[in-house]
Amino acid sequence: MKPTDSNMTLRTAAADAGEADGAGLSASAVAVVGDSSSSDALERARRDSELRRVMADVMSRRARGEVLSDDRILAEHPDLQPQLTEELEGLRMLRRAFLAAQKAGPIDRPLDPIDPEKIESPIAAPDDAAGAGGDADALEIPPLVIQGYQILSEISRGGQATVYKAVQEVTGRRVAIKILPGGPLAGARHRARFEREAQALAALDHPNVVGILDRGRSADGSFFLVMQFVDGCALDEYAAEAQLAEADFPVGLLRKFVKIADAVQEAHRLGIVHRDLKPSNIRVDSRGEPHLLDFGLARILDHDRPGPESATVLTMAGQVVGSLPWTSPEQAGGGSAQVDARSDVYALGVCLYQCLTGRFPYPVAGSITEIVRHITMTPPAPLRWTSVRFTRVGALEAILAKALAKAPARRYATAAELARDLESLLEGRAVTAGEGFFLPLQRWIRPAVWVAVACLVVAGVWLARSQPWRSNIPTRHRAGLPTMQNSIGMKMMLVPPGWFMMGSASRYPSPLWADDEHIHEVRLTQPFWVSDCEVTVEQYEQVMGTLAEGMAGADRHLPVTHVTWDEANAFCEELSKREGRKYRLPTEAQWEYACRAGSMEPFAGNGDANSMGWTKVTPGGGGRLHTGGLRGDNDWGLHDFHGNAAEWCLDVYVKDYLEFSQNPVLTGSAGPHVIRGGSYLKNPLDCRSSARDQALPNARREDLGFRVVQVKDETK
Repeated sequence: MKPTDSNMTLRTAAADAGEADGAGLSASAVAVVGDSSSSDALERARRDSELRRVMADVMSRRARGEVLSDDRILAEHPDLQPQLTEELEGLRMLRRAFLAAQKAGPIDRPLDPIDPEKIESPIAAPDDAAGAGGDADALEIPPLVIQGYQILSEISRGGQATVYKAVQEVTGRRVAIKILPGGPLAGARHRARFEREAQALAALDHPNVVGILDRGRSADGSFFLVMQFVDGCALDEYAAEAQLAEADFPVGLLRKFVKIADAVQEAHRLGIVHRDLKPSNIRVDSRGEPHLLDFGLARILDHDRPGPESATVLTMAGQVVGSLPWTSPEQAGGGSAQVDARSDVYALGVCLYQCLTGRFPYPVAGSITEIVRHITMTPPAPLRWTSVRFTRVGALEAILAKALAKAPARRYATAAELARDLESLLEGRAVTAGEGFFLPLQRWIRPAVWVAVACLVVAGVWLARSQPWRSNIPTRHRAGLPTMQNSIGMKMMLVPPGWFMMGSASRYPSPLWADDEHIHEVRLTQPFWVSDCEVTVEQYEQVMGTLAEGMAGADRHLPVTHVTWDEANAFCEELSKREGRKYRLPTEAQWEYACRAGSMEPFAGNGDANSMGWTKVTPGGGGRLHTGGLRGDNDWGLHDFHGNAAEWCLDVYVKDYLEFSQNPVLTGSAGPHVIRGGSYLKNPLDCRSSARDQALPNARREDLGFRVVQVKDETK
């Protein structure tokens, strides 16, 4: 299981694509209306922008290890030919050149001395060519040979390093070997990062820090570090699983953060500031113990020379070091001289907020400029707005507010102070951050004021009920959800619990409202995983061992259709047996809640049905089925709720919604069942968030498929 490392490390190609998408085109569109030559120029600009976006996405996905063939890319973007073919060929040429350089063999000369003043930020540069490949026809990578170690498998690959699982032959212990990309041709910048990480790890001796065991050069001249192997998962992946499986989830997570903060404090005691704390750099082993790793961006302080000049500065002025969503305001502002232990405290606060709630404390999508603005200026969303259930949520909110203070002087001065407050919180003692606003209010406010407060609350509830587009989920901005990939390659995203207004308000004109979708409040008390797109032909055959009826010859990447409700349920049962987890069809409430992602607009996301999905009249592809995920996503990053394939739900259809509003579901195998999402055969208005359809459970339709959810085993 691998959540979306949500690792938003800066990439030049991705930044270029984002700036091109967000700057200038709308203004140009206004200027060229009615002018054919200018319209041609606008179209070329649009294609160039889309081409940059696609190539940035390809490089990023391949750098993360995803197998992504050129043929699949070209099939998904036929409108970008022939330029896309040329760009992909350029990537292949880079890959071949890199692999040829790798075969040059070891070099005997000593390492060049490193001048820190001439080293650039490892984050501000694009990925190495090593991460951009992935073509099956490229030259094969020579087998990795490191004397004294037996390589077992590759764990991860990225632009900064490749990590392998191996066995140390002398001791028989399993280890992780981190290889610097570029072989003997690795540049001074990357070698400096390796040297820095080795220096930091050699100094640290803490049970919750992954230690260094060995270092050297491989047979082909590549630089490597040997570290302890942690058989576990990233911290956010652990948190997502624990939220589903552990009754005392917040308590267990907070105990782990006490240990994590203690490990960070030990690094700070030795003059080491991590500068890249994020969930993927904190792994939880099979015993539930957290381990801190990856000190490649660490700042080594010289306590004998106090002040900003005491740091080994390895960044150019004004550049960002770290991974953006977890970066402190002073890091995001490019002030490397101001970065100290309190920057790590801030990153710990972001990690804790993210693991507790499943999202970041402020928006982290958009252009780099927008993200930096939110980091430096936007206050964290109150914890009370989220689904976190904790007996002292006010105190927990106060701790997070202090850790996430924009000004370093207002934060915890050390990670040890943060750890002590978390311990006090768990043991029922007072915390130095205070108990938040509401607890003192409850203790000291006079009864007369309580009456006024109660009146205001009643008025607020009445107002909220009279304005059904409002939800308790503050995500009119985009918010990332934890992700994983299951055994058949299906991308799943963890949806938090919460309440929303289900249905459509009659104040809308009749095309946007029907008499079987009256608006009402629904509360979902448990988180659930939902598939990003509909189940594909390939995934269906992989689980069921046969093609669905009517799908012979269909593209294996298309959503599976011609599936009855009974067959969709059989698929869920087989997948549950395969993985030992509970899969089923989404309830109607779960489907609409995931579709809306905090919005009450008729079309969640950007509000445009034809840019969010495939309908009967979508320009350039309406009236036919498409590969999932090609259109815009909603604010939670989920795709294809509006159009493409219609989707079965678990519920039996009834015209009037159920009376109860908590986790509603009406199960049964007889009678018509609910269908949601519209399809490529429907008009856009029939693909809105609240639109309902129905069919008998044995019905087959050329436009009818399904997506799945994974939940706690409800039979236990």
